[in-house]
Amino acid sequence: SIKIFQEEDTMQQNTNELPYSFYPSDIASNFVPLVVIFDDIFDADLKEFHYKMWNILIIHNSFQEMHECIASIVLECECEDHIYFFSSAANVNEALHQAQLIEANALFANMQGKNLDLHRTDEHLPLLYLCNCPNIDAMKKAVEFCPHKKEKINALKEVLDFFEKMISQ
Repeated sequence: SIKIFQEEDTMQQNTNELPYSFYPSDIASNFVPLVVIFDDIFDADLKEFHYKMWNILIIHNSFQEMHECIASIVLECECEDHIYFFSSAANVNEALHQAQLIEANALFANMQGKNLDLHRTDEHLPLLYLCNCPNIDAMKKAVEFCPHKKEKINALKEVLDFFEKMISQ
C-alpha cells in the first residue's frame, strides 16, 4: 500500500529523501485537476508550490511504485477526468509513459531542442504541448506551445493557466 504524503509529512522530512511531494488543493472536489510535475532537479521554488485550485504532485525521482502512487492520488482526489503532466526534457520519456498509463489529458514539456520518442503509440496518447521540439511535425496530437515566461515557476503557472482554459472548453 502506498502512503500518500500530505503537506505536513513533507515538511517534517528532508524532501530529498522522498521520491515525490503531494500538495492537495485547498478545495476538495472532483473538478479540481491534478498536475504531475516531473522535476529533473529538486527546485526549492517548487517546495510547497500551490497554485489556484490544482492538486500538485511533484515527482523528484523515478521510483518503482510510481504508477501506483499516481493512481492512488487520482482516486483519492477523484480527478480521473482532469490529469495533466508537466515535464523537463530530461524526464519526458518517463512522464509520457506515466501519462499514457494513467490516461492523462495532456502533457507539456520543454524539449530544449531534443526529439521526443513516441515508441509506445499503441497506448493512450495524451495531447502533447511541446516547446522547442525539432520533430514536432512528425507527431500527431502534438502542438507547439512555449510559455512566454522563462523562469520555471512562472512558466509552470502559465502552462497551468493554459490547461485551465482547456478544461473550461
